[in-house]
Amino acid sequence: MKSKSQYWLFQILLILTIIFVSSKITFLFQPIGIFISTIFFPILIAGFLFFLLNPVVNFLHRKRVPRPLAILIIYVVVVGMVVLIVGNLVPSISKQFAALAMALPQYANKTIDYFNKLPKHRNLSG
Repeated sequence: MKSKSQYWLFQILLILTIIFVSSKITFLFQPIGIFISTIFFPILIAGFLFFLLNPVVNFLHRKRVPRPLAILIIYVVVVGMVVLIVGNLVPSISKQFAALAMALPQYANKTIDYFNKLPKHRNLSG
């Protein structure tokens, strides 16, 4: 029993020592953390797109389309869809922002009037 408790005590002390030493040499780990956080998101997106689009590539490959050409076709289709979506959304959003900018003074005046009328209510005055 004594040896088992000594083993776990040694393990806990070893882990605490590693944590303590790591906290004192953060200048070594900071560049590694920045590198990993910079690379992680693009790799995650690439993996997601691979698993999403690989069945389509396999389907086109079974239809006798060469694999590089199938990948190129999928890239062209995806980029084209993104361009169409952005091209249709940007003018609509810019019109809405322009309308908001024109109506903002009216909203501000209504808000000021509302807050000026609040003390006149019986429930709010002391």
